Amino acid sequence: MWKFLKSISNPENGKTGESKKSKQIISVSQSNNGGLTSNISPDIFQKELLPFLDLKSLLNLRLSSTELFSLVTHFLGNNPKAKDLGVLALSKGSNFFTVGDNVVYQKPATSLFFDGAAVFYGKEVKVSDDDIKKSFNSNTKFFSKKGDAQRYIQKETKTNDYELVMEKPHLGYVTLKEVTLAKMKKDHDGFTEPMSIQDAQEQIVTINPK
Repeated sequence: MWKFLKSISNPENGKTGESKKSKQIISVSQSNNGGLTSNISPDIFQKELLPFLDLKSLLNLRLSSTELFSLVTHFLGNNPKAKDLGVLALSKGSNFFTVGDNVVYQKPATSLFFDGAAVFYGKEVKVSDDDIKKSFNSNTKFFSKKGDAQRYIQKETKTNDYELVMEKPHLGYVTLKEVTLAKMKKDHDGFTEPMSIQDAQEQIVTINPK
């Protein structure tokens, strides 16, 4: 059994959670089966504790025990204010559109004398299905709307002077097998899509036929 200690700033001068001098210590014990033995109920945790933690604290708390993992994930998925932190909990079975890294289709000519037509158009690269699959990694972008994903692909596609595609990303479909945390893109004072899913696994990504 171990004790998890978490400090939260008390209100000071009319501001909640901003004091670095005054701390409230909440002690939470964990049993051998990963459950909480604290007298603090899960409902109190979600309503009175979690809303006052920053994102880093929430993610650290989430990894502290099996029950806290579930509580924090549930909080991020259901609390309207959680989106302000830039992280969302995507439910199991959710369907999303994904865009991978750029895949090279044409390489610039390496010589002006011996590459023939490649001098003008570039050298064609044979792209396999495996090449496309490998373009989806932990930095893959996720979108809730297909139109947004397609516009992102268009934006990231690079062409040469002859309008031949030099490189472009591909569209994929994702069905989440487990509840997954997604980090949203910082946009001025808020957060928006595209999202990124940490350590996205290849087996949850189905590639759209090219």
